[in-house]
Amino acid sequence: MNLARARRSPPEASPAVIFALVLALLFGLSAPTADAGTPPLDLGEDVHSLDGPWEFFWQKFPEPGAEDEPDARMNLPGSWTGLTIDGAALPAAGHGGFRLRVALEDPPAQVVLRVPMVYSAYHLYVDGERVAQVGEPGSSASESRPDYGERRVVIDDPGEELELLFHVSNFTSRAAGFPHPLELATPEVMEHNVARDLIGNAALSGGLVLLGLSQLVLFRLRQNETMYLFFGFMIVAWGMQTALTGQLLVHTGWHLPIEIARPLDGLTALTAAAFYLLFLSSLFPRELPMRYTRWVLAPLAIYLAITLLGSEMTRSEAVGWLLYFLTGMLALALAFVARAWWRGVPDAGPILLGSAVVAGSAILQILWFNEMGVRNAVANTGVLAAVALHAITLSRRYARAFERSQQLESELRRANRLKDDFLASTSHELRTPLHAMIGMAESLPRDDPRQAQALDLIQSSGHRLTRLVDDILSFTRLKHGDLHIRPEAIAPAPLLHTAAESVRPLLGDRPVALETEIEADLPAVRADADRLHQVLFNLLGNAVKYTDAGRIVLRARREGETVCVEVEDTGSGIAELDPERLQEPYEQGHESTDTGRGGVGLGLAISRQILERHGARLELSGGADGGTRARFCLDVDRAAAPSADPTSPSVTPPASLEPAGEPTTFAHEGSPGAHILIVEDEDSAARVLETQLGLEGYRTSRASSGEQALECIAREAPQLVLLDVMMPDMSGLTVCRRLREEHDPASLPIILVTARTREHDIVEGLQAGANDYLPKPFYRQELLARVQSQLQVHENEQMRWALEEKEAHRPDGDEEDLRTQLATLLTRSLRDWELETGLTRADLAEESGLWTVTLDDTTRKTRTLDRYCNPETLPRRPRWGLVIRTARFVAARVEDAERKGDLLERAQRIERRLA
Repeated sequence: MNLARARRSPPEASPAVIFALVLALLFGLSAPTADAGTPPLDLGEDVHSLDGPWEFFWQKFPEPGAEDEPDARMNLPGSWTGLTIDGAALPAAGHGGFRLRVALEDPPAQVVLRVPMVYSAYHLYVDGERVAQVGEPGSSASESRPDYGERRVVIDDPGEELELLFHVSNFTSRAAGFPHPLELATPEVMEHNVARDLIGNAALSGGLVLLGLSQLVLFRLRQNETMYLFFGFMIVAWGMQTALTGQLLVHTGWHLPIEIARPLDGLTALTAAAFYLLFLSSLFPRELPMRYTRWVLAPLAIYLAITLLGSEMTRSEAVGWLLYFLTGMLALALAFVARAWWRGVPDAGPILLGSAVVAGSAILQILWFNEMGVRNAVANTGVLAAVALHAITLSRRYARAFERSQQLESELRRANRLKDDFLASTSHELRTPLHAMIGMAESLPRDDPRQAQALDLIQSSGHRLTRLVDDILSFTRLKHGDLHIRPEAIAPAPLLHTAAESVRPLLGDRPVALETEIEADLPAVRADADRLHQVLFNLLGNAVKYTDAGRIVLRARREGETVCVEVEDTGSGIAELDPERLQEPYEQGHESTDTGRGGVGLGLAISRQILERHGARLELSGGADGGTRARFCLDVDRAAAPSADPTSPSVTPPASLEPAGEPTTFAHEGSPGAHILIVEDEDSAARVLETQLGLEGYRTSRASSGEQALECIAREAPQLVLLDVMMPDMSGLTVCRRLREEHDPASLPIILVTARTREHDIVEGLQAGANDYLPKPFYRQELLARVQSQLQVHENEQMRWALEEKEAHRPDGDEEDLRTQLATLLTRSLRDWELETGLTRADLAEESGLWTVTLDDTTRKTRTLDRYCNPETLPRRPRWGLVIRTARFVAARVEDAERKGDLLERAQRIERRLA
């Protein structure tokens, strides 16, 4: 025989929550028991409870192997205080022996005896040999040393009968003996059973403590809601006691001294009960006024006094009487909760049911205090049921409170959201007429000076309105998190000079000097060049707006590990209390005295939020000469080199940057008369494009819908397509994807022209196959530059393809021309696919994702793929890379080496000819 490592648990159990139905069920499903006179135990795969009856010897320790006559017999678990000898009930203080002989059928090589807990000290003998002990049993209090803890004894080579003998003494607890059943099983079964118990106790105690702490956090946030405080303390106390009784501390190697463990056990039980009553009072203050229920804290004070001043036996007996008191209080409280439920008070029903569960647990605590092992078996179920009911009730109350607070601000939130949606929608809708107005003004002749002046006024007003639209859109994106910041290392000096030159035309003929004081050799900073340019333009634009005479200075210098930028003017300045207000949306300075300045008060709000995304802060103050100073600092970037072109932000500069005057004539180098298809449903927008392109000698045609555009391109493919995105029948993105099935980006360039300018809109358009993206409204010269760029690429690509085809179509001997090779390769790929998989070409198109499949009624069609199978129907500019990828996709699934090699060889031959 050998003794396994001690497993210890605290001495007294918590008040568990037990349903009577669950209790009866668990009694019915209890483990097999070993009784005297029963057939020998077949351990098998079960854990056997050694219930007895055990022989009991009062006030003596029988010798192992002796045949002494017992004083009584009793079943375990149980306390000898329930026995009567010679007509007298036995006291808790005393000592005695317990003996049981267990017959085993076909004994295994090893068995394990589990002894969860014994009050309050014992020696264990197996077949006459002492194998375990807890504390030191004795015949008097002075000779006895109490302790607690679980033991699991491994018995090697057991015989057909085991004699189990306990010498037990108790002088410190009101319950004496075995509060939990003793268990016998094979090592594997016992290990599984113990692990299950530990996991269940750990999950329960951890969950209770976390739930209790969360309630305390809620109380910290809502200190007027004391229910969260009381419920939190109750659940934390309950979780602590579950950890004590579940042997969790012992299994972590922390064995509390019995002088601490037993008082702590009783304290947590009383704390849970007392704070539960306070919790009920906070939930139903009219039915359970706090002035009455607060007296439930008195048992805690009494218990602490007895623990400090009285003996251990007195403390143990006091726990029972105090629990009687709290149980009576709980019963009275439940009566008031029942009355609240009868009156229809919200949440009284779930609380009443949960309280009934707690009351059942308290009754079991009184009736079977530290005696019945069944209590621990059903405790977890009861705890979960009660806590769940109460947590649901609190959640419902919190949800109602949160709903009430939401209702108070729901109208404001709705109005604010409607305002943002209206501004965003209106801003998008404004871009189309702005585009028409500015475009036509740029296209009209300027021979008459008075007419030229009027056109300049139309342009400048349109550009000004465009700036307002851009500000509204930027602010809406920032507010809803749609404006992304992509910081990188940039050289600040070129960007600062560019921003200064951008606003210089806004000065007009006013006597204002725009100066720059930028320190030489400024280090790179970490920033988004596009957004930083927007901030600088807003700050300089405000300075220009409020400065009628004097100077505006843009400064930049290094300060430690930052680069600080200042914009200072000598304008009207700001009031002492204005800086913070001016950085709020739709706020403007001098609102009562300054008129005619323009704007809607978003520039500083946008700049502040962009800088905050960079980790910087916008500071506004009065200038040295009575004007305004705006300042911010950016961190120096030491890790990365500056970007190659920091002076060219990818965003289009605000439209107002173009000086008023004669429109710039764009001299293009492409072939005059290039055919451009305009796909636009708005007549005014289409007319602007037709006029501006016609003035440059381009030949234009128009389609007013997506379907019409596809038909036009099918009849005559243009050199370039200008495609609107937002069309009623078929969106421009759908048209773009359809065109890319037939035409690659080089053979048919597509420029998306739309008022949708959000970042993900641009990305979505480019992913659909567009070559470029032009937001409305745009500069005429920007339109012409982008058109010419795409036409030049198209022309160069056409020339390169013609030269390649001329060379590729020269057969080497009897070799097929390139178009025939492409069609043959695709045809053989389809043949091998059908032979290898038994699937159709439509399945190949869907699985590879390389070809488009359309539905004609219920039939799948592969029109584009079919055209590539015949040299006569092959497009003029076939996408040979698509054919080669298809061949490689099929070859990867062909097992026949000869056919696989043929496909790969044909694909490589085409690649070599085109390389």
